[in-house]
Amino acid sequence: MRYLPHLSAAGVRAFLAENDDPVPGLTAVDLGDKGQAEEARRRLAAGTRPPAHQPIQIAEPFMLFTGLFPVLGYAARAEAYLRPSHDPEVDTLLAEITARAAGRPRIAVFWSANESHHIFAGRSLVAVQIAPLLAREDIHWVVLQRGAECAAWLKTPESALTSNPPATLSFNQTAGLLAGLDAVVTIDSALAHLAGGLGRPTFLLASAAADWRWGRDSRATPWYPTMDIVRQPALGDWPGAVTALGARLNAWMSGFRKA
Repeated sequence: MRYLPHLSAAGVRAFLAENDDPVPGLTAVDLGDKGQAEEARRRLAAGTRPPAHQPIQIAEPFMLFTGLFPVLGYAARAEAYLRPSHDPEVDTLLAEITARAAGRPRIAVFWSANESHHIFAGRSLVAVQIAPLLAREDIHWVVLQRGAECAAWLKTPESALTSNPPATLSFNQTAGLLAGLDAVVTIDSALAHLAGGLGRPTFLLASAAADWRWGRDSRATPWYPTMDIVRQPALGDWPGAVTALGARLNAWMSGFRKA
């Protein structure tokens, strides 16, 4: 998603396939040769297209990423990358959430991706660690959790106070939902990239040993200008990260109320 504008400038036609189906016709510039890399850089800078005889290559997204990164770097972009298609089911869901929020900011939250109990150095939290945030009454939470953590959450009395969309939402419906909410709190996951690609205010809870894509120290990422990275103060210190996130939400809500 980050590189689609640049792929287009290079004359590359990109197709997104669901369910791991083969993607015929996906082409990529071969950056294995230094001369070709320089030519690709020139094309991208000029916004020109390659010759019509450009060979077709099949590539997975990560192969494209590793091939293009030396030429394009982070491929920063000021505007959103994505726009979800309209879905009446999402409209109905958003109307219900807005009514329940009663003027409070509507914030999506997602805290566990790997369903693992080995959470000390991992990227996921468990409900007890995110509970101080979910207890805030000045925010209406939209819980997008799935799997075992979702099942455990729905058994708690507190879940009656949050909106809990069905786990059957498609990826596009999830995108439409995020586009209609006020902000997103998430761990490092597909949801983080989806929210960032949509240009939504996004707070990323990151491990002190976060994936290299998020850098080491900065609160910002050039990929997603609307993202605020909240890191663990020390490895495994999710309580510290949640406390820091609470303070940043307070600052963000101050601007939200003024708007």
